[in-house]
Amino acid sequence: MRAEAQGLVLSVVPGNEAAGTEDNAIQVVVTGEQDEGYNPSRATPATRTDTPLRDIPQSIQVVPRQVIEDQQAQDIDEIVRNVSGVNLSNSAGGIAEIFNIRGFEGTVLRDGFRRGVPFELLDTTNIERVEVLKGPSSVLFGQLEPGGVINVITLEPLADPFYSVQFQAGNYEFYRPSLDFSGPLNDDRSLCYRLSASYLSSGSFRDFTNIERYFVAPVLAWDISDNTRILLNAEFLDDTRPRDRGLVAIGTEVADIPISRRLGEPFDEDNFEQWRAGLRFEHDFNEDWSIRSAFQLTSRNTDSLTTETYSLDEATGEGSDRFFRQQLGRLEESYALQTDLTGRFTTWGIAHDVLFGVELSRVTSRIPDFFQRDGSRATRIPRYP
Repeated sequence: MRAEAQGLVLSVVPGNEAAGTEDNAIQVVVTGEQDEGYNPSRATPATRTDTPLRDIPQSIQVVPRQVIEDQQAQDIDEIVRNVSGVNLSNSAGGIAEIFNIRGFEGTVLRDGFRRGVPFELLDTTNIERVEVLKGPSSVLFGQLEPGGVINVITLEPLADPFYSVQFQAGNYEFYRPSLDFSGPLNDDRSLCYRLSASYLSSGSFRDFTNIERYFVAPVLAWDISDNTRILLNAEFLDDTRPRDRGLVAIGTEVADIPISRRLGEPFDEDNFEQWRAGLRFEHDFNEDWSIRSAFQLTSRNTDSLTTETYSLDEATGEGSDRFFRQQLGRLEESYALQTDLTGRFTTWGIAHDVLFGVELSRVTSRIPDFFQRDGSRATRIPRYP
């Protein structure tokens, strides 16, 4: 007799006609795979290896895909709110996400790589999970602050066909259609793909604030053999929105102006065109030793039209000292290469996991001058981006 329900398999093996002893008694065996759901058992940031969380002494918290989907999270800030000791410390006027972990500025990684360009935008459409490593173990990823790191893990292709289409809608003319397709491209399932894409359009309770974003992320995985695998991935993100510094403070109090008041101009706009491409090679020499090498290229072009306010007339509710600046064609690019050799061996009955690695990175920037509205070169450049 056999019964299946929710991943559990119940097998009943009857004895023979001469049943009557313990050896011939009916045996019941229950096997199955547990859906980890909200409780993942493994994470990669603390050791750069796929190690069970129970074997890692560092403080690690993982926000899995199930939580991200149930929460319908739109950005990384919404995801890490589930993690204690982590908060958004700066948004640069709503165009970036800068986090604080245990009192220090936290570094955001993507699949183990640092964000390639300053204030690089991340979309949640293709995020598998977010891992947060707290404490000075962040030094494993280079010269970083001792508060910790946030590692964003992206989706990979599946061997079984998978198709998902969603549509979200909300207040202030918010809507966001998205899709996630995956499956094999050949009969032996050695070549698989994944395509994630979304479009977002939204207004706001703030004046003259409209957001529009396009995002697409194709991934291709090729199992060359049982021991060798190559993964190619790419992303394109186009995001347009105005900068909004939020509520204005005068002295120790919030200014007496409507909460909807944005002290800018209707034509204010920041546009980001961001490209990312990556290649990862993995090979197992044997059951104990393996090598992983990954390369990532990131490029971002920014056009900015911004009106900044430095003082406020509470009587009229208008900015009395404002500065308009324009910057077109700001280009930032980064190149990063990681190679890790991992192995397992035993000495005198003690098992060891070891990792040898090297990482190289290069960041280039072409930052044009800021210009005032009348076309003259700006002489007053704020320190923040």
